[in-house]
Amino acid sequence: MRAISPDNLLPLYEELKEQQPNLANVRFGAIGIGSREYDTFCGAVEKVETELKSCGAQQIGETLKINILDHDIPEDPAELWLAEWKNLLKND
Repeated sequence: MRAISPDNLLPLYEELKEQQPNLANVRFGAIGIGSREYDTFCGAVEKVETELKSCGAQQIGETLKINILDHDIPEDPAELWLAEWKNLLKND
């Protein structure tokens, strides 16, 4: 059983968990996408956030969790979120 899905996040997650690098100078935002039909809805983004924070990274803004069943084009809310997130970075 994999620790995290999707597969493209697995190397980052494992590296953070195993190496625990000092990320005190890192700021990040997070977007998760999935279906609420699954118990693990956006579980991958939550796990990566936890590891980033445990390494000292600072999250800027709230995590956007997109339920693909709620949007004809799931990327649309991500684009809106990104525009707002960029403004948070400028004001941080």
